[in-house]
This record gives sequence, structure tokens and C-alpha cells, in this order.
Amino acid sequence: MNRKQGLIYIFLCVTLISIFITGIYFYDTDNKNEYYLLKEYDGKLAVFSENGTSLLEITDVDINIFPEDDKKSLQEGIKAYSEDELYRLIEDFSG
Repeated sequence: MNRKQGLIYIFLCVTLISIFITGIYFYDTDNKNEYYLLKEYDGKLAVFSENGTSLLEITDVDINIFPEDDKKSLQEGIKAYSEDELYRLIEDFSG
């Protein structure tokens, strides 16, 4: 391999790595922008859209039996970035 071919090879490698890293960054960023919000609603565990204003579901889980730290977290809202994560959280709170 001569010097010119080596430089072209290095350029192509750097370019491909840059494209790969950029793809990972934007994929990760896009996924983190959408989430569900698990909150307290009338003493029950409820699921809201990401802005916290659209009520999507009210569960039968009564939050009055939870420790104060959990109640406070649910009053502020707990983000779930996927349905799987949301259902895991609900299951954890359901006992």
C-alpha cells in the first residue's frame, strides 16, 4: 500500500466512525425525547403522556400504602422511556 492509498484508507475509516457515532447520538437522543409519566391521580397510580397533561390510564394501585419517598416521587412523576419500562414500574409498585 502506498502513502496515497494509506491516507485514503485512514480518511474513509475516520469518516465511517464519525457517521457511526453521529447515528448513535441521534438515535439515543430521539428515544430519550419520548416517555410516559407515572404519577399519582386521585390516590391511584396513573399513566400520563410525556407532558403530564394527558391521562392515558388509571390503575387500581392505591398509593396511600406507599412510603413517603415513593409518594413524593409519584407526585412529581416518574419517567418511563418505553412500554416495557412502564410496565416494570407498574409491576414494582403493584407488589
